[in-house]
Amino acid sequence: MPQQFINNWAALLTSGITDVATTIPIAAVDAAKISDASATNYYYLTLDDSANIEIVKVTAANGSTGDLTVVRAQEGTTGYAFLAGDLIEARATAQSFDDLQNMPDTHADNALLKGDAANSKKLQATGLVVDDDNNLKGHGATIRTVTGTTDTILAADNGGVVEYTNAAAITVTFPQQSTTTIAKGFQCLIVQRGAGQVTVVKEGSDVIESKDSNVKLTGQYSAATIILVNTTTQNNILLIGDLSA
Repeated sequence: MPQQFINNWAALLTSGITDVATTIPIAAVDAAKISDASATNYYYLTLDDSANIEIVKVTAANGSTGDLTVVRAQEGTTGYAFLAGDLIEARATAQSFDDLQNMPDTHADNALLKGDAANSKKLQATGLVVDDDNNLKGHGATIRTVTGTTDTILAADNGGVVEYTNAAAITVTFPQQSTTTIAKGFQCLIVQRGAGQVTVVKEGSDVIESKDSNVKLTGQYSAATIILVNTTTQNNILLIGDLSA
């Protein structure tokens, strides 16, 4: 995880420190502003008593006690003793710019990145690639398996596959526009994996559009794609695939 930055942060030492002390005392309210500091999520801060300047690396900040845990004498500076009332401040340093300039590019050409929940400031690879012609490659579909004889299509099925494995007849409902959160452009593949014939039904005034008004899969291992093509006043549900009456 990278170096962290904060605008216009400054504090005063609440008591003196020696030239090798690794705990720097400041007001708790100031420490709380950088309490996300860690060994891998660090800040570079500058100590200044008007005569001496020292850069320290902050690896922890206690917002309750005000204590900063630091690595002293960074970037070629020397450790000094500082007194209560001396300044510690967030400043731009040479190492900060060097770290940014020399950050390694660890991602493949055209790789599609995503956020990292563990660190919102970090991106991570997805395994997906958008090539120079804007074609998306390397993606798969989520598969939802239904073992019962009834099912309702979910918004989360968008772009995925729903498979039905029961040996008895199965009814699949596409929810009506008045109650669903499914958006126009939704599409998913439904597959009859078991012996039970799959029938697609609609609700309310919604309309299923299919060749010859067929709404049943033809048999085991047959499949069809459901596409939501209109949501203005009703759902127009396009059904395309291995269908029978």
